[in-house]
Amino acid sequence: MAGGRWVELRVHGVSGTPPESLLAHPHVKQIAGDGYSRYFRPINGSGKELKADDGHTVEGYHWGQFTSGSWRAGLWLILVPFGLVNAAQFMLPPFVNRTSKFWHGLCGALLRLAALLMTCLFAFTSGFVLMDLLGWRWAAKTRLLKSYEPDTVLTGAVILSAVAMLALYVLGKGFGRTGPSDSTEMDETTTTPLAKKSFYQGDADASTLRALHLVAAFALIAIMATFARDANAWSSRPIVGMIAFGLLVLVVLVVIFLGDPEGSVSVAMPSRMARLRATWHSVTKVLSPLLLVISTIIVIAAAIQMGGVERPKPVGRIEAFDGFANSLMVAGVVVLVLMSWANAALAWTTRTKTGSKKDPARFFVRYAWGMTSYLIATVATFIGVGFSAAVSTAVSTSLNLDIAERIDERGLTLKTRVGATPMLDRVAYAWGLTALMLIAIAIFALTFYFIRRKHFLASSEAMHAAPADATTKLPEGWTSKIARGIWIARLKTKLPSLFWVFAAFGVLLALVVAWEVGFCAGGNDPTECKQAPWLLDYLSQPRRSGNGDFLTIFGAWTLLGLAAGTVALSRGAIKTQSSRRGVSIIWDIVSFWPHAVHPFVPRPYSQRTVVDLRDRIRWHLSDIGESDVQRPVVVCGHSQGSLISFSALLLLRPEERDRVALMTFGSQLRMIFPRAFPGFVNLDSIAGLYASLNGAWVNLYRATDPLAGPVLSWDHSPDGAEPSSQHFPNIGAGRQPDSYDPVTRRRISGADWRVIDPTPYDEALQTGPVTRLHGHSEFWDDADWPTALQAVVNVPPRG
Repeated sequence: MAGGRWVELRVHGVSGTPPESLLAHPHVKQIAGDGYSRYFRPINGSGKELKADDGHTVEGYHWGQFTSGSWRAGLWLILVPFGLVNAAQFMLPPFVNRTSKFWHGLCGALLRLAALLMTCLFAFTSGFVLMDLLGWRWAAKTRLLKSYEPDTVLTGAVILSAVAMLALYVLGKGFGRTGPSDSTEMDETTTTPLAKKSFYQGDADASTLRALHLVAAFALIAIMATFARDANAWSSRPIVGMIAFGLLVLVVLVVIFLGDPEGSVSVAMPSRMARLRATWHSVTKVLSPLLLVISTIIVIAAAIQMGGVERPKPVGRIEAFDGFANSLMVAGVVVLVLMSWANAALAWTTRTKTGSKKDPARFFVRYAWGMTSYLIATVATFIGVGFSAAVSTAVSTSLNLDIAERIDERGLTLKTRVGATPMLDRVAYAWGLTALMLIAIAIFALTFYFIRRKHFLASSEAMHAAPADATTKLPEGWTSKIARGIWIARLKTKLPSLFWVFAAFGVLLALVVAWEVGFCAGGNDPTECKQAPWLLDYLSQPRRSGNGDFLTIFGAWTLLGLAAGTVALSRGAIKTQSSRRGVSIIWDIVSFWPHAVHPFVPRPYSQRTVVDLRDRIRWHLSDIGESDVQRPVVVCGHSQGSLISFSALLLLRPEERDRVALMTFGSQLRMIFPRAFPGFVNLDSIAGLYASLNGAWVNLYRATDPLAGPVLSWDHSPDGAEPSSQHFPNIGAGRQPDSYDPVTRRRISGADWRVIDPTPYDEALQTGPVTRLHGHSEFWDDADWPTALQAVVNVPPRG
């Protein structure tokens, strides 16, 4: 191993890996950084820093506190739909001409509108639960609240609804305008915005959007309060309701015309257009806090105007709320349909032709032909509606509020099952169908595995084939375990198909539900809604079949389980950091991206982590000075940490990169990021960084890794006597020979190394343990780890 003064700087991946695991040592000490960006080194029992066997420094960069470090992170789980729709903006294909630029901007406007509808949906759910279910129906039954006047209870419900949305506003608070503070000129010719300062400074519209979303939420709650007081409010034109409605319309217009959400990141404009855009955004920055003040006053006025409300006997539900739920559903479907057209047009106008099988671009193609943004936005909307239905159904069912009394024309009191609202009841039914669909998909996947089991067994045996004179061998029984691991790992390639099925099924259900509830006549009996014709009736709670009740109940239990799981995870996440790590996995992926579409999402940690890591690399280069190795800093990025490392190296000056090497492992830099985020990680940006490092980049991967795969190679032949693949540095030359290491049996595809899992020892397991598949973790314990470090630390700089 190369000696000398140099640093192995490890960067962990998803789920906030503890520093002890990151450094593979039970005792560590923070030696730099603050409470969020933390740098650790291993120490002995006396507190003395420990070096690697050859004397180099091992240091770990721990950024997990950004997503799992506080109790607030445990509550972020309820913001999953917001985070997904925000990430969908960065999944749009980058525009290449004026036409595609128009479609890109339109997609951004529609995503912002979809995000605003999600906020309104959560505001409606808050108001519906607190005003209708609790303040109206339950208050009439419980001894505690029945003693209070109904106007007092409803006033409190309105205020609490606004407070709930204010809590989301606080949870989504970001870092503000941050980013690189130095005046270094970055390489603005690069093909990725990740190399530009503006990306890490955050979206200039984030604070404006945040205020506008809260204005919309307050306005909708005020309108609901107006109708809770008077079902025929529009005929009397109440001042509070009219002002609130005007505010809501104004917010929708401002959000639509706010501009391309990536305007500060990837959109170049003529100077005149840039000045006009700057003026418009300056106006909105002044307008948004003013509207927030007005909306706060309006929602308080709406609460106060509840005076004089009387509770009828028998108590039914607030019928006017059906119209709110139905309108939100119809509006959401319309936005998603328009989004599908706009995204399809953008994908078509930005399509690229791939050549022969030798063309590397074939292996970096976009997911779903460039429609990933639409698919994720659809899934986010479906989950958001499901969350709302879950909360409403949970409260309604647990408090026995889904049965209401009414007096018919004969004066008789009749009991009717009213559920939550017609729309939310149909959502429960739709989730019942969805749950059955997901079960069917799981059964199909298992069937496929058993049909192809011999193939996976053969792959496992070929991968672990030992030379005749090998002294290491896996015990019997491991071949089938490895085969299952390979199958599970390959399921990630089927994600686009799963999203297509989920999104298509969800949109079909939504269209049918929207058609039915769009014609609802209102009243206490939800069966007054229209029914879809023929077989379409079975997609939305059919009256003509007993299966409808079963699927509605099944869907309700699915939603209740979803709600209970959310609460359980959030409670556990608040209590312990280990639970917060599990909750934060999804946020480690989606909250890397700035607040561009939805402002109520966790703060984008890329604004800190990438810049902090770059600054740490620079400090090490300065502190080490002259070294007897070519590259005294080796950055080792795992999983999401590989994206952070990739981005940090792009921010370095060329002369700094000449003294830095990169090792990625368990990385998604080819398998997922270029396909899902083609404008930010792509073949050109990967090839550009590899060239600027002069090849000082090695990637480690495992065939059993369910989340990652090769980065610098593709088009691999099956394992055998003469393996081959396309790989760096000679990309575009077709398949080139691979080789196997005779000791560790890793497959060497240029700069891409596939390490075997698990590491074999003697068959009796006396020289080492074989307990489990490592899959996505613990690469630093692999026998090939020190060899990979040696391969990059002495690569000379570019000539």
